[in-house]
Amino acid sequence: MSVIKTNLNADTAPISGSIIPVPALGTPMAGGFFGGVSRDGTWIIVSPKAEGESVLAWKTTMTASPGAMSFVDGLANTRDIADADHPAAAFCAALRIGGFDDWHLGSLDDMQTLMRNLMPLSGGNPAQTAVEAFQEGGAEAFEATWHWTSTQDRPGYAWLQDFGDGHQDFYGKDFRTRVRAVRKCLPFTP
Repeated sequence: MSVIKTNLNADTAPISGSIIPVPALGTPMAGGFFGGVSRDGTWIIVSPKAEGESVLAWKTTMTASPGAMSFVDGLANTRDIADADHPAAAFCAALRIGGFDDWHLGSLDDMQTLMRNLMPLSGGNPAQTAVEAFQEGGAEAFEATWHWTSTQDRPGYAWLQDFGDGHQDFYGKDFRTRVRAVRKCLPFTP
């Protein structure tokens, strides 16, 4: 188990500047599974597949979605677009799993972190995850295909993360593909 020093301030961290052990990838916690550390220092929790995955369009029309522009803050993006016109974000925002109701559509950065840490296929780049439940055929494995992020590219397009080959690209918002909810939490001792 490795450790990280939190860089969060006293207003947001329970113990500012403390050493918090980072759990092993795939550890059940906080309503889902530990998926890695976000660029902002928070922990990314991926939802259980049975409850937090669907196939949906990002938006019902190919138009702009003001506010969904963060590459890091998926929760803010989701809050800005969680309505009937944005099925993927609305699905995630409506979830209540493990007693938590702050599930959201992960940002481009969040989904890239999950891809690097929980890649389901062998022989790819990055290599297949060591977490058995997330390996190809595992109960929690990401499907080896495109997954929406909450990050808009331009008016009619949003970013996707491919869990088959690791690529990122943007596509028309009305495209239906995989959605997997995430949540973020401050580092804590499990």
